[in-house]
Amino acid sequence: MNQPIGELSPPFVIAEPASWRAPIIFNSPHSGSVYPSEFLKASRIDMAALRRSEDSFMDELIGGMSELGFATVAVNFPRSYVDVNREPYELDPRMFSGRLPSFANTRSMRVAGGLGTIPASGRRRPGDISRAPSG
Repeated sequence: MNQPIGELSPPFVIAEPASWRAPIIFNSPHSGSVYPSEFLKASRIDMAALRRSEDSFMDELIGGMSELGFATVAVNFPRSYVDVNREPYELDPRMFSGRLPSFANTRSMRVAGGLGTIPASGRRRPGDISRAPSG
């Protein structure tokens, strides 16, 4: 498991090739394995269960592509922390104390299944995330 300085610094790594072979970017959005300590304290499930949501080793599989002429993007944090393949505001209102903005997508099938931008399934209790009052 990686642990960069400052836990999530950097949150992702972009590797550009010295010479582009084709306009293709290899992306690894779900192979991150840096679990912030506060996240682990708040989690209701163990590390083995959290790690099952990773696309393990995908970042290593595409890691050498920049030397072959293709750009790569690898996210360092796990999808069980934040899923970067979701809308920014695809949020479960039961996870927040206070109201979400009206533009939040709170009714998607992914949110209903606990798989919004901040996954809810098994990891946080209702109201665990506080939101600053709007004003």
